[in-house]
Amino acid sequence: MTKIPYRHICIVWQDAKSSTDWRDLDEALEETVAICVSTGYVIKENNTSITLAQDLSFCEEEIDSVGNLIVIPIACIVKKTYLDKNNIEHA
Repeated sequence: MTKIPYRHICIVWQDAKSSTDWRDLDEALEETVAICVSTGYVIKENNTSITLAQDLSFCEEEIDSVGNLIVIPIACIVKKTYLDKNNIEHA
């Protein structure tokens, strides 16, 4: 068994919302940002963003590719919850 070298995380974050329809001004003024939830493995993190991969592909004992990536700006993150303590094992 090989341990996955990345932390598994759930991130709640704010995103922009847009609309192409006409609305009354009062209704438009009540719009808010979208609240999103993303989960995945943290493959990169720096001062400006965090990159998650939802899928990991193994060849032998090594991760050779990742899929379903999302890069989330740090400024948009509302909450981070780690789903494991870096102890998931790969068969």
